[in-house]
Amino acid sequence: MVIVAADGTYLGILSSDVSHPESICNPESSYGSIYSFTSTQNPHSLYGGTHGIYSPYNPHCLQPPQLIANNQNVGVLSTNSHLVGQQERHDLNIILGILLGARWG
Repeated sequence: MVIVAADGTYLGILSSDVSHPESICNPESSYGSIYSFTSTQNPHSLYGGTHGIYSPYNPHCLQPPQLIANNQNVGVLSTNSHLVGQQERHDLNIILGILLGARWG
């Protein structure tokens, strides 16, 4: 699955491979680094932290990132429990825990 921000910015793939260049679990990649502008893990970017306008961690975000699988939207990544719509909401912290747990478990 891939993650795409509401503004169309590509935010990486859901993969437990910490060496994959597009994995959100790779702390050296553009999508997993806490310093990268395009990482959900950067607390100061538009796509990360509790204040990023497109961040899955912003509890007030009205336009969270989309999860895309086989070119179809399969839900959003968001901690905003008040989102209105038909899309399934997923918590990125839980997904990261599963991905990293699978790697080390």
